[in-house]
Amino acid sequence: LIKNDGKSIDVSNLVMRIDIFEDIYSHFLTALAVLSDGMGVRTHFPISGNEQLKFSYKTPGIGAEMETLTMNVVSITKREINKNNLTETYELELQSNTPIIDKSVKISKAYSGTISDIIENMLSDVSPNANFSYEPSVGEYKFTIPNMGLSEAIKMVTKHAVNKEGSPNYVFYET
Repeated sequence: LIKNDGKSIDVSNLVMRIDIFEDIYSHFLTALAVLSDGMGVRTHFPISGNEQLKFSYKTPGIGAEMETLTMNVVSITKREINKNNLTETYELELQSNTPIIDKSVKISKAYSGTISDIIENMLSDVSPNANFSYEPSVGEYKFTIPNMGLSEAIKMVTKHAVNKEGSPNYVFYET
């Protein structure tokens, strides 16, 4: 767990589970970390929602490699003092950096190319380290984005996207 001032504390022994959510209808990656705290971390290291949780994980399967994510703490929910009064269990709601960038950075630029190329260029302009999945689209387009947030701009251009098979059901999401 990392604070804005760079101070950090290792909470790996407190983590019961971390669930990562990818949703094709929600552009950005979210997660939920459940902690069982018997050390009083929140007393000595208050969590206000401006922290980041850095963790590594491996998806089960053949050839899966370790991935490391750093996500922002959005809120603390489901706080519960256990019956022994020695431990507190709580959930940290997490989100990637991209939604924060989405709210704070506006795009005002002209783009041209396929819809998938336009989205890739918007993403690299706003959040170069983000990792998104998308299906290649067909057709050449020109758009001028008039001072919009990333998700709003993507929603606008994806209305015109068609895949190679001619299907207009185009989605994009962070992985």
